Amino acid sequence: MGAGMAALVDRVAQTQRAAQAHRQDVAAQLAGPRTTARMLAFLPALGLLMAAALNMRPLDFLLGSLPGLMCLFAGVALDACGLWWTNRMATRAQT
Repeated sequence: MGAGMAALVDRVAQTQRAAQAHRQDVAAQLAGPRTTARMLAFLPALGLLMAAALNMRPLDFLLGSLPGLMCLFAGVALDACGLWWTNRMATRAQT
């Protein structure tokens, strides 16, 4: 009975190691898309900094008029939706 139990424990341990290796492989493959999504989410801030450096006063437009506020709200909402969507896809790929 002891030999049979040892073989079973060995097989379970081997299966667990394979499952862990698979989870780590999937996480490593998803690191690139997740990083890209985060980088793309911060690009609008870079655009604002570049516009400010050119004295275009983007914050005056975004915070000082109704069309600017609408653009700001839409941009933030779309950016948040993109991050949520990417995270959701990556989470589903891991399961």
